[in-house]
Amino acid sequence: MYSDPGQPQQNGRHERMHKDLKAQATRPPGRGWRSQQKKFEEFRKEYNEVRPHEALVMKTPNEVHKESKREYPRRVEEWVYPAEMKMKLVTVNGALRWNSDGLVMVSTTLSGKYVGQEEVENGVWIVYYRHVALGVLSEKTKRVYELEDYQL
Repeated sequence: MYSDPGQPQQNGRHERMHKDLKAQATRPPGRGWRSQQKKFEEFRKEYNEVRPHEALVMKTPNEVHKESKREYPRRVEEWVYPAEMKMKLVTVNGALRWNSDGLVMVSTTLSGKYVGQEEVENGVWIVYYRHVALGVLSEKTKRVYELEDYQL
């Protein structure tokens, strides 16, 4: 689950885990990297195998975790967008070059990646990263909107 920048209260369980990690494994810090790694491993073992969690009905994470049957690929294959989609490279600063009019911000996490664009109306495009629709790009405003915020 993701939270908005500067809004840790939106993900309390994650923040609580980090608070516990910091208190147990970094105060005081290890004397060197091996010592510090040992502290992290001790925390992980206690957190996952020893300490029961209220959110897990007083079970440990190891008791409820199920290993995925899917194989993790060693190499992520290149994505091939459908031929009817226009492909654009996201710049280092996270934007798309749009004609000669300038840039349209998409996301810095996609810098150096290709996105696909499908025109759904004249000057209105759905922007995809692989099979995921990221939003709606309007040529008129030079902005990408959330899918649910844009009326097609």
